[in-house]
Amino acid sequence: MGGRPPRHRPLTMNGEGYIHRGGRHDGNAGECRGRVTEARIKQQNVRREYMQCLASRRDLSRPPGKGPSSCRQSTVYLSASGSTATMYRNNLTGRVIRSRVRNRSDRPSGLSRISSPVPRARRPCRRFPLTWNTMRRHPFLAAVVLVPLSFGVLVGSQSPRKSHRIDPQTPQGLRQLLAYTGTPLPLVSAHRGGVRRGFPENCLATFEETLQHTPAIMEVDSRYTQDGAIVLHHDATLERTTTGQGHVADFTLAELKQLNLKDAEGNVTPFTIPTLDEALMWARGKTILVLDQKDVSVAERVRKIADHNAEAYAMVIVNSFKDAQACHALNANVMMEVMIPNREKAEEIGRLGIPWQNVVAFVGHTPPEDAALYEFIHRQGACCMMGTSRNLDRQIITGAVADVKQLERDYRAFLERGADIIETDIPAELGPLLGGS
Repeated sequence: MGGRPPRHRPLTMNGEGYIHRGGRHDGNAGECRGRVTEARIKQQNVRREYMQCLASRRDLSRPPGKGPSSCRQSTVYLSASGSTATMYRNNLTGRVIRSRVRNRSDRPSGLSRISSPVPRARRPCRRFPLTWNTMRRHPFLAAVVLVPLSFGVLVGSQSPRKSHRIDPQTPQGLRQLLAYTGTPLPLVSAHRGGVRRGFPENCLATFEETLQHTPAIMEVDSRYTQDGAIVLHHDATLERTTTGQGHVADFTLAELKQLNLKDAEGNVTPFTIPTLDEALMWARGKTILVLDQKDVSVAERVRKIADHNAEAYAMVIVNSFKDAQACHALNANVMMEVMIPNREKAEEIGRLGIPWQNVVAFVGHTPPEDAALYEFIHRQGACCMMGTSRNLDRQIITGAVADVKQLERDYRAFLERGADIIETDIPAELGPLLGGS
């Protein structure tokens, strides 16, 4: 017969592990056929062993002796062998069909060595562009894509409240927002973020809660920790607002983070003390932070604002004109809230060379004696802020007045006198009342 197999000789395996190939079948198809036979024989043997285990009623989970149960092994190999046989059977079918297409000629070939099972080739995933034409041709695909999207829209539309945002985007935009233009803002400044039941002061969650009710800027307090970090906290001590005891400056940041904040009624909340860095990162695109001093210098607060490129949404409170000069010298893009209770102080601002466009004038917690002070400040292009946290707000918080609407006339009287921004402890109630909802 010669050294070559006949054209239509069946695929066989010789003693050295070779398979003959020829005719219309290539070597890969022969490999797969041989592997299918091996896998089927192995599957039959394992199945027989497993049935013997069942017949002898041996414990399938842990037989006597060491090692896992042979019946359990049989179960595993039975499943694995079935998968192997299926894999090679599918592989064989595809290779034989492709072989018949490729090998139109009847050229005989040589020998091929089997060294390892041939892995099943993974077919590339066909991708459909998500266009309207594609979804029209494939209705099921349209259902898969559009139904979840529509469900998400429906769920999102059920939110009962929207979150208000103040986003000047640039330092110039912030100056324009807080400049006096003759048109009433009116805007509320949330004192310490706006405390409510379950929401403590100087807390990011409280800021978010306030913005759910009204657009507001956030007045916050900053203090140093023992290891030099800066956290948001009003008091020098921890007892009133946290579950800790002692001075803030006596604890490291890691230690302070173990404490929980308490609301105004003393209820412990799940919230922790935020850092100034966390607050500056959170506020971007949401609101304006007004950083009060406490024991953190104006230079350090200005540096923090610059580190976060936050000149468009953060400003500082200065307690003296000297600090105001220092702030402007350090960074001319940082705005300031400056205490200006009378005409004399207002005129001094101009003499010191501090630009009015960088100033928000805080006139006090009671209306100034000089009613013309508002007009003078407005002529400089600056807006005026007045605080109600020490008077009108107290009546609401203590329960002396049941509803903030009963004091609406008093709050509006401050606006009519010339106040543009009201700093309040109850921004969620007052903001909507003044038209900020």
